[in-house]
Amino acid sequence: MTVPAAEPDVPATDSDTATGTDSDVRLRLVEALAATVAEKGYAATTIADIVARAHVSRRTFYEQFSDKYACLVACHEIVGSRMLGAIEIASNESADPAGLIERSARALLHALAAQPNLTYTHFVAMHANGPASVPRREVQDRLAKKLQEIATRVQTVNRQVVVPSDALATAVVGGIAELIVRSVEHDEDLESIAPTVTELVSGVLVRGRRTERPARSQRPESA
Repeated sequence: MTVPAAEPDVPATDSDTATGTDSDVRLRLVEALAATVAEKGYAATTIADIVARAHVSRRTFYEQFSDKYACLVACHEIVGSRMLGAIEIASNESADPAGLIERSARALLHALAAQPNLTYTHFVAMHANGPASVPRREVQDRLAKKLQEIATRVQTVNRQVVVPSDALATAVVGGIAELIVRSVEHDEDLESIAPTVTELVSGVLVRGRRTERPARSQRPESA
């Protein structure tokens, strides 16, 4: 994996308006990165672009991140944490599989729709093989584990629920990611794909919802 080199550091300027905690400043920088990537792509985005949009100095940037790539990794981590948080809250409301899956799908998509630039950067700008393919996969692995954890918890009170294998959980998360990518690329309302996401997850997690392969018809014997 090729990691972009860091731009050289320069002293802070009087235009630095960084205020708040380190986490506040980091979030401003990540949001500035994502907004710029959404406009011109990751390769064309520079640290000068990021600090100008965030209204901070280069020194402030380098106090938080070693380079542009580190800021991008933080973007993936933030998106992943927000997705996991939304799913966790929604999944704690009920053990009813149908309602739980629908609420979790809607909560996930609502969280992503609320941060369009971060969502675009995580799912679309870096969707192809790029410098952030590893952290993107790590986020998907965390989501797959969360899917298994929720299924395991709900299964204790509802035997309709099936806990997916590692491979199947990964496939489900990958399928959801592809639906999100297509929706964002076509500038569609993310929350409009909630029924499709619900159907996909239900087909894997809820016993009896999986589509059975139709029996092969018997060829009539020749006279």
